[in-house]
Formats: sequence, structure tokens, C-alpha cells
Amino acid sequence: MKIVLRKRPRALFLIFHLFFTSFLLFFGFCEITASDHQIIGSLFLFFIASCFFDVALWEVFGKEVLRFSNGEFTIQRKGRLYPRGKTIPCIAIEKISIAKMPFSTLNNFSLLFGTEGGYIRIDYFANEMGDVLSHFYFGENVTYEQANKIIRIMERQKEIYETLINDAMPNFNMSQNDCL
Repeated sequence: MKIVLRKRPRALFLIFHLFFTSFLLFFGFCEITASDHQIIGSLFLFFIASCFFDVALWEVFGKEVLRFSNGEFTIQRKGRLYPRGKTIPCIAIEKISIAKMPFSTLNNFSLLFGTEGGYIRIDYFANEMGDVLSHFYFGENVTYEQANKIIRIMERQKEIYETLINDAMPNFNMSQNDCL
């Protein structure tokens, strides 16, 4: 199963990132051509410029690809220089819901670099023991109706996988709470 969520570009955000990319590239080239050849400083400026350009590409060509295969949900953010993604085992998922990422300094910093998250939240256990609950957000541009539809599809895929596993191993319980 594969679902593709396209990103809707925000013009002001795109202009902001392209401006800072060109600004940093200009200063990076000025550092290289300077008489003292500040290579380290210009490489740092080129790297920061590539991060801003990465977000500009995300704004124009971005899409989130959701896949379910072999008992894992994979969410990839494509259309970037530095693609990002997450793979979550189906048995580790505790809950899938609609929720906006809460306000915090880290989340606002991630907004600047185009990793805002989204409106669909997956609560999952991040370790083998099942005692560390983590969150992952995706679906930045989905509507409420689309989010509900995606959640129903994901929950159905999870149920199908768990049914297949339980049928293959009838004495095996898929509940994470039993692992504690």
C-alpha cells in the first residue's frame, strides 16, 4: 500500500529561503576569494545555504510518501536535498490520531527548516522493551477529512498485519503492554 501526500508551496516561505540561500552563497564566495582564504568559514556558509535551499526545494517539490509493507509503516519526505523519513514497526504503534504538533522552541526551529510535522500523530514504542513512548507527526497539508481517511487506512493495514501474524502463530500475543 502506498499513499502520496503532496506539499502545497507557501510563496512567502519560499522567497524567504531563496533569499537566505543566495545571501549565504554570496558571503561564502566572498570568503573564498578573500586574501586570507577562509575555507572553513566558507564551507560552513555553503552548508547552511544548502540547508535553506533544501527547504526551498521542499516547498516546491515536496511530498510525503507513506508505505506499508512487511509489517512496517515507512514515511518518507521526498523532494529535498537531504531526504528525511521514519520507519515504524507495526507492532510498536500504540495509537494513530489527529493532533497538531505542540508549541515548543524546538518545533518552531523545525518550522524554519521545513520539518514542521503535520496533523497526523503516531504514538509508538521506540525501544524493544516497550517502555519509551515516542511521537511522529506527518501530513502537513492534509484536511481533517483526509486525515481521518488516512488514519482509517493505516489502522486497517495494522489490523490485517496483526491478524496474519496471529493466524500464523496462534499462541503469540501482539500487545505491547504484555511485554512490560
